[in-house]
Amino acid sequence: MKVLISWLGLADLRAMEGPDTGPTESVLRDRTFDGVVVLSGGDFHNAPFGLARYWECLEELGSHSIHIHQVEQPFNPTDYSAIKDSFLDGMRLIESVYGDDAEISVHVSPGTPHMHVISVLVTKQWYPEAELIQSSR
Repeated sequence: MKVLISWLGLADLRAMEGPDTGPTESVLRDRTFDGVVVLSGGDFHNAPFGLARYWECLEELGSHSIHIHQVEQPFNPTDYSAIKDSFLDGMRLIESVYGDDAEISVHVSPGTPHMHVISVLVTKQWYPEAELIQSSR
């Protein structure tokens, strides 16, 4: 099974407000995955284009299962330790839902620069078989 893991970034949510394509949407339009795990560190439930609408947008893009994992709150998107722990929780979620043999692609474009760094370092250290993908600079 092919699984994409990504942080939920503001660029993804803002893209739902207009004609632009968000980073995660662009990946899902170009590639096929059996599952998508989105790590959410913010309180987007009450945003105009919050998690429910984001979920619907992801569903419209393909026949994959979607898991939006709300990380432990309060969450500081610049706290390297909390980001590492949350990212590892997401990777363990993939293993429990999709199995140890899942082909994992780690999308490093959404989120804060801190999230990008930790996602790359953790992937290279503990999940070297996973693919790192970038959809924006």
